[in-house]
Amino acid sequence: MVRLADPSYRDRLRESVAQTRRNPLWEPIQIILSDHMAGRSGTRERPGDPGLRDFILLITILVVFLESAARTITPLRPALTMTFEQGITPSNSGAAPSTARNNRLSH
Repeated sequence: MVRLADPSYRDRLRESVAQTRRNPLWEPIQIILSDHMAGRSGTRERPGDPGLRDFILLITILVVFLESAARTITPLRPALTMTFEQGITPSNSGAAPSTARNNRLSH
């Protein structure tokens, strides 16, 4: 059985978990996770793999950051557009080209 608390995994995740523990989201998410685990098992005991809780928290905080970053990104507006009909042309004022027109093949 693979356990996240095994030295090979624990050592690779040590620095990432240490950085994540310093994040202000760690404590509130840890409380939520503990409450969730208590609801499932009827107790606040840690799961059998001590590294599992840290890994769940690390991944949860990583997803929060990825979702936050994704919300701040605006779509790329290419300077050039390439279509089968017109070849390579400057984009119309930075607007994305119409995909229906671009997907047609000229015969």
